[in-house]
Amino acid sequence: MSTIEYSKLDADARQKARESFADYYIGAFLADDLEIISGQSQKDTDMITINRLLIENKYMTHDQVKELSLKDNQANYDHILSALKMTYTQDGEPSQKWHDWVEALRLKEPVED
Repeated sequence: MSTIEYSKLDADARQKARESFADYYIGAFLADDLEIISGQSQKDTDMITINRLLIENKYMTHDQVKELSLKDNQANYDHILSALKMTYTQDGEPSQKWHDWVEALRLKEPVED
């Protein structure tokens, strides 16, 4: 099965990719585990904007804050996903689970003494 980068997905597939990533992102945010995404993202302002919305709406359920975040932060998610080197199926499914992708990058990071 061939995979493609985020920028080559059609609008419906991009929405599916954003939803998948938002699920991962919100969980990683709550676990304070966004350093790999931050290191791969091109603009800190995108993550800051998403994080601010997540903090301000921490009383919401995961699904509620995901829906709000996807609506209010679509451009921010698009910027982040365009910078990440994840590939997708034609319908927007990531080629690997986000957690696995992040862990593979984490293993490649140099270890500081």
